[in-house]
Amino acid sequence: MSAAPTFAAPTTPAHCTQQSAPRLMPMPSAPVQRDVPRGTAQARRLVLLATIAVIGLNLRPFMTAVGPLSGQIHAATGLDLARMSLLTLVPMLLMGVVAFAGPALQGRFGAKPLVIAALAALLAGSGARLLLKAATS
Repeated sequence: MSAAPTFAAPTTPAHCTQQSAPRLMPMPSAPVQRDVPRGTAQARRLVLLATIAVIGLNLRPFMTAVGPLSGQIHAATGLDLARMSLLTLVPMLLMGVVAFAGPALQGRFGAKPLVIAALAALLAGSGARLLLKAATS
């Protein structure tokens, strides 16, 4: 009768035998709460609300101006009805296409810088429109 074969225990590398503490993801730091007087916080909220309302009013012509002006645009450009319908589609199409880039841009740059950049672009566009209108009058 033969003896049962003996097996050597597998050896493990030295770096695997050391006990290491589990790696934890760092917690995002909470915003620092400052002691702001109640009136100041309410004033800031009102200014923010007013800013949002003014921006919304500034964007409204972008969304609604083509429809009422379609007769004048048709007379000035000679576009047929098919091309006029595409002209009314352009603002919605651009918002839909550019919306896909929003999450990637926000992940890369952050929300606050993007909002500031968007507001700066709106300001520049409104200023250019004002200057062009004054120059052609």
